[in-house]
Amino acid sequence: CSSDLAQLAKKYLLCNNLDVLLVDERSDADLIWARTMDEYDNLYSDIKQFQLINKIYAQGFLSSKSLLSNSLYEYERFVTKDQIALDSFYKKTFDLSDLEQREKAIKAIKERKKEGVWIMKPAGLSEGRGVKIIDDHKKLIKMLQKKDKLTFDCEGREENYILQEYIKNPFLIEGRKSECRFYFLILSFNPMKVLLFSDAQVEIALEEFKMSDYDNDGVHKSKDLREDRNRYYEDVNNPIWNFKMVVDYVEKECKEKECRRGIKTRVEEIIKYVCCAVRKKILDRSLDKGLGFGIYGLDVILDEDLNPWLVEVQRGPSMWIPSINIKTMIPTMVNEAVSIAF
Repeated sequence: CSSDLAQLAKKYLLCNNLDVLLVDERSDADLIWARTMDEYDNLYSDIKQFQLINKIYAQGFLSSKSLLSNSLYEYERFVTKDQIALDSFYKKTFDLSDLEQREKAIKAIKERKKEGVWIMKPAGLSEGRGVKIIDDHKKLIKMLQKKDKLTFDCEGREENYILQEYIKNPFLIEGRKSECRFYFLILSFNPMKVLLFSDAQVEIALEEFKMSDYDNDGVHKSKDLREDRNRYYEDVNNPIWNFKMVVDYVEKECKEKECRRGIKTRVEEIIKYVCCAVRKKILDRSLDKGLGFGIYGLDVILDEDLNPWLVEVQRGPSMWIPSINIKTMIPTMVNEAVSIAF
C-alpha cells in the first residue's frame, strides 16, 4: 500500500502496543493493507497463502448498491422465521440498469402518486455523490420509460443508478437529519464469522430538515461534510457525533430508555441478513489463497421511531478522522480488528 497509508496504519496499530514493522517488499509482509479497489485487485493477484489482507474477495456484492439490492431481494425467498423481514429495514429499491425492474418501478411510482418521493443513487459511488431526490413523479416515469440502457453522467463517467423510496420521517437531531455508520468486521464467510464494533459514527446535516428544497445538500445529506477532508471539527457540538452522544440525546429529549440496546440489536439483525444474502455469491468467487478479512460500514438512517433503515454498505474504513467526538474510534476499531484477525 502507499507509504502514507502504511505509516498511518502503523500509527493506529502501535496505539494498541502491537509490534509492527513496515517492510519494503510485499512478499515479506504478514499483513497487507490496501485502500483503493485497483490496489486491492492487484494485490490479490500475487498474494501468498500465509498473508493477511484487509479485504474480502468479491466484496463488490456488499459495496455496490445495485448488486447488494439484487442480492437482498433474491435472498428474501429463503428467509427463515427468526430473521427480520426485508421491507422492515430496506426501502423499496429498483436497479435501473434492468428493464424489468424499471417497469416495476414505474408501477410503484404510479401507486404512490404524489405521496411518493424517490432518491436516485449511483450504484458504484458513495458519500452522497451523484444523489438526486425527485418528487415529480411524471418526470420520473417519463425518464424510466426509455427503452435503451439508462445511465447518467456522474463525475465524468457513466454510472448505473438505483431508485429507492425516500425516507420521509427521519429521526431528527436538533431538527436535522442524520446518518449512522456502524462498523463491522467480517472474518470469514465459511463458517460465517462477523462482529459488530461497539461504537458508531453519526454525521448530521448542516441545515434543518424539511420535505422540500430537495437540491439543497445541507438539508438532505450528511455526507457533504466529507467534501472538505481537511476540516477538523474541534467543537464537541459539531455535526459529527459518536453513538453514545446520540443515545444520550434520545434519552434526554425523547425520554426513551434502553434505546442503545434496541438499535444495536436491530443493526445486528440487518448485518446478519446482508451477510447471508451475499454469502454464496462471494464464496462462489473466492480464491483459495491468502487470508482476507474486511472492515465495513453499515450506513443506516433512523426513522422517528428509531428504526434503522439500510442506506448502503461502505467498504473501508476511511482513516479520515474529522471530529474530536470520534478521535479514538477509528484507531481503536483498526486495533481490535487486526488483533482478532491475527
